[in-house]
Amino acid sequence: MEELRKDNQGKSNSGTENKNRHSRDGVEHDVTELQSEEPYAGNPHVRFCEGVNPRGFTLLELLAVLVILAALATIAIPIFINKGGTTREIAHNENVRTLQKQAQAYLLSLDTMPATGADILQPMVTAGFIKETPTNPIGSGTGSGVYTVIMNANGTVTVSPDIVPVTGTAVGGDSGEEESGETFICNPPNLVAGMTEQNFNGTDFIPATEQEKTDKSWYSYRADLDQDAADRVANEKWANAKLLDGSLFVWIPRYTYKITEAASGKIEIKYSNGTTDDTTDGFKAHPAFTWDSTTQLTGIWVAKFEASSNGGIVQVKPGIASWRTITVDAIYTACRAMQITNSATYGINSDTAVVDTHMMKNSEWGAVAYLAEAIRDRDEIGINDNSSYYTGGSSTVATVYTNATNKEMSTTGNAYGIYDLNGGAWEYVASYVANGNGSLTTYGNSLVTAATKYKDALTLSPVNTDMGQSENYIYTGTTLLQTDGMALHEVMSSYTGTSTFQGYEDYQYFPYSTNPFFIRGGFYVHGTSAGAFAGNYGNGSADSSGSFRPVLLGLE
Repeated sequence: MEELRKDNQGKSNSGTENKNRHSRDGVEHDVTELQSEEPYAGNPHVRFCEGVNPRGFTLLELLAVLVILAALATIAIPIFINKGGTTREIAHNENVRTLQKQAQAYLLSLDTMPATGADILQPMVTAGFIKETPTNPIGSGTGSGVYTVIMNANGTVTVSPDIVPVTGTAVGGDSGEEESGETFICNPPNLVAGMTEQNFNGTDFIPATEQEKTDKSWYSYRADLDQDAADRVANEKWANAKLLDGSLFVWIPRYTYKITEAASGKIEIKYSNGTTDDTTDGFKAHPAFTWDSTTQLTGIWVAKFEASSNGGIVQVKPGIASWRTITVDAIYTACRAMQITNSATYGINSDTAVVDTHMMKNSEWGAVAYLAEAIRDRDEIGINDNSSYYTGGSSTVATVYTNATNKEMSTTGNAYGIYDLNGGAWEYVASYVANGNGSLTTYGNSLVTAATKYKDALTLSPVNTDMGQSENYIYTGTTLLQTDGMALHEVMSSYTGTSTFQGYEDYQYFPYSTNPFFIRGGFYVHGTSAGAFAGNYGNGSADSSGSFRPVLLGLE
């Protein structure tokens, strides 16, 4: 029986080829350009209405205008002149949050951490992470207008003065609570009991502080998906959470998507609000966020790295050789056992109505790949070319998270993303062509007999065990359209060879006959043919180059 495909079709290289191809088209306008425009002359949107005397106002109209101006003044004066005490408190708190977030971004950019106790505020200004030193709008006396951003021994920072309670009522509001001015960007992480929020301290992930949890600065998904690479690396912080055993998972918020052209187009996404999807203008609901006929998800937790083995129990950690030489049947069982049998190891609930763990499906792989491409836009994730299969590309944790080459192996280009989607080991996913071939039950019986929600099975009617690659590709994609969201037909140009999508040249071999299972991501030696959009086939047997990763769901 044929094992996982390892050939390079003439494209083999050392795996060190730089695959980053980042380009953007856009126009930036300086503020001074906008200020120089004539505000009224020649503007077709500023004109008199028909039937209105253009020579002046009536007395009644003038009174109405004065009332409106007075109302606007009650809002504009406190906000822009900062005379209201409540407004100054809100402004101060926003200053603190901004300094905290930008300090973390600044630290991520450094090769050497500042000395403990150092005030890094001025270096942040010099490096361009904040435009200028902000003035504290509250307090009185010597030093009252001064902020400090102090480096702590554990790699975190302390901003002083700290956030203060907001007193009174914010102007324009109807309660005594602070109005931060934040707008909805994406669904917040659905943390299950046993998960702890994590923040990166410059060398490793540590538990987020209570303040970071409160102000939600331990994660950041940017509203501007057209950010350039430098902005993405500095500010795109996908939420990381750790289980009791130290396994790390990353939050993928629910979204809808659109692919303008399969070959060279752009993947666009719109984050969903709760389970409400915006499918206007050609956007599609993504199947990864539909769990079953009654359960819609606000997001999914995806293993940060390829899985590794801790005495036959799944773990997800950096710098450890991935778990390989394992059948699809055993992978499915091990991932389900995380919640069913070994929940105490991870500190999670054993109730299947509350938490679920399972083998990653094609649709879930696609959800990560599409989101990564949406924020990277033709800047391909770097390959994990480590020949020892170390997760994150190194046996040293600090190297995984801080080395420039290793950080590029992450979806975000920094420590906060998901690793090993490009290279490392091939990853079996819980997906197959249901062609009735004996390999399905020989190597993947527990998956094949599992409930529909645990697998992406592409159906054939009638079942044909000998149908070839081209027939399977055409039938499951073009005819039945079963693969939306899976990073298959939507980005593939054929059923064999390499894809033309974004010029990445990722493998695109479709399962068939005795090799009905999907494998994703590529092998560490595959060079340009490996990648987040790479797809191939396997018979489901234990192979030295085949690994996997689990997904965790919060169902409450």
